[in-house]
Amino acid sequence: MENRYDKVMKKIVVTEPMQNRILNTINGMDWSQAPDKKVPFSSYRKYLSIAACFLVLLSGTVAIYNFIELKKEPLQQAIPNIVEYSTQQELSGAVGFPVKEIRKVPFKVEHTQFTAYWGEFAEIEYSGTNNSVTLRMAPGTDDVSGDSTDYEINENVAAGEIDVILKGDQSGYKLAVWQTGQYSYSLYFTNGVSKEDMINTIINVN
Repeated sequence: MENRYDKVMKKIVVTEPMQNRILNTINGMDWSQAPDKKVPFSSYRKYLSIAACFLVLLSGTVAIYNFIELKKEPLQQAIPNIVEYSTQQELSGAVGFPVKEIRKVPFKVEHTQFTAYWGEFAEIEYSGTNNSVTLRMAPGTDDVSGDSTDYEINENVAAGEIDVILKGDQSGYKLAVWQTGQYSYSLYFTNGVSKEDMINTIINVN
């Protein structure tokens, strides 16, 4: 339940001219001088208390005003436009081009995730018990993999009629990037696979 003090404080409004007058008055006071003999020290301390109260009141009012103004502003959405979909068809509709799938994955797939990034490129991730592979596709000729790792293995191969760059390390081949038609593609395996499995996976992207 509100007390009388709370009700009064709710009605106090410090306008900008009032704020300026309060601050000018406080700034103009000579704090280094001893109080005049005509003014009892108890009264001088009272003035100090009043000035301090004004400062507290002013600070609180400004803080509340800023909070209210902040609440008026619309909340900014900080989350990027990354959206998951249930099917290949839904993903294609989101990015505006026909998204291809991997028809044959070299391990047992337990979960498939369809994701659109900023409505610009598509990603399909196939996850299994021991490995996962991610297919990305986007219009243009830029590398869509987003992988800047300096791999030990970096070679050009032919996957059917497609020229592909394969990258990997001692554990096997992990990344493949290529362009065909009007689109760029990439494949990324969490755990390296053989060259044969990588090439067969690329051939089965359609």
